[in-house]
Amino acid sequence: MTHRECAMKWNDYYLTQGGQAFKDLWADRGQTPTLVVIGGGFDPRTIQTLSAIASTATAELDIVRLEFSTDIRNKQANALVTNTRNEIERIAHESGTLRNHSYPETTSKRTAGLALSRSFHEAGYLDGHNEMVIDISGLSRWMYFPLIKSMLKLEEQEKWKGDLHVVVCDNPRTDTAIRAEGAETVDPLGGFGFVAPAADVSSYEKLERDMLQKSFVLKVWVPILGEGRIEELESIWGDITPDEVFPVLPFPSLNPRRADDLLLEYREFFFDEIEVETRNFIHASESNPFDLYRSLKMLNARYQDVLEGLGRAEFVLSSHSSKLLSVGALIAGHEFQMQILHVSSTRSWLDLDTDFDQMQSDGILSDIWLTGAPYT
Repeated sequence: MTHRECAMKWNDYYLTQGGQAFKDLWADRGQTPTLVVIGGGFDPRTIQTLSAIASTATAELDIVRLEFSTDIRNKQANALVTNTRNEIERIAHESGTLRNHSYPETTSKRTAGLALSRSFHEAGYLDGHNEMVIDISGLSRWMYFPLIKSMLKLEEQEKWKGDLHVVVCDNPRTDTAIRAEGAETVDPLGGFGFVAPAADVSSYEKLERDMLQKSFVLKVWVPILGEGRIEELESIWGDITPDEVFPVLPFPSLNPRRADDLLLEYREFFFDEIEVETRNFIHASESNPFDLYRSLKMLNARYQDVLEGLGRAEFVLSSHSSKLLSVGALIAGHEFQMQILHVSSTRSWLDLDTDFDQMQSDGILSDIWLTGAPYT
């Protein structure tokens, strides 16, 4: 069987979008106690998702707020932190309970993400819950990538057989308003580094894999593009020096010219500096993570089939775009064993021209149902 013919875990998927459809879903799913994981930062989109779930769920919500240190520093962000936390506490008081999970004591965000995931499970929040929501609206990639991966692994190992929902109030304009400057070291996101052979494989299989590691390896980089991330892109390019590059442009998108604008923004880097061919650009829906997931599956299958017997393609993903596209990278990286790199900015801030009232009201509610009832 070729890689193209292999079945995909989420070939048939369950994606709910839009305010009313989202509420209708949670009027049904919210009849049993639900564990809801949220971020403890400034992002007001967290209020929208939690409010929508709480307004229709009839059973108690067990809310866990993941605390974290933010490097976004200006008065507007500080004011948003206070307002967001107060609103979350009000909703929690009316709909269930709220527990705060402390930030791990580490200086590395990569190890912090893994430590956060580990301490989350050690705290026993999952006990008694078969319905779980991870709201990534107010979480950074280094936090939610390892946590979601850990839940997918638990489900695959049949250690937890519940329904996992990744929810987000997606607003690319808000993501664009969060500016970044500078680039720290390039690191794999927790759980998405080099995939070592499983401990339980036979000695022959391990030898075969070891030999494969020494054979021809074609490194393929797939950066998922968003605005204002040139320093991150340059850092990753310099760190991995890939053989092939397939940049992902968001299209269709809320702004129909966004893909064209990104091409103009990164024209010098992609066309003049690293000489990417026009045909290598991939278009993926800004609002459907499974569109990117399918594209990455087909790209991976094509390369692995061509290199069969000669070596392999090693895919490296990096997400510089919206939350929904990031989820597409996450599930592809998990299923197809792709490395996912992350570059933390040295400084972040909120654009002073941001309409903060609009930031707190705009956005499309999305529920990405990854495990449980739809797949049984």
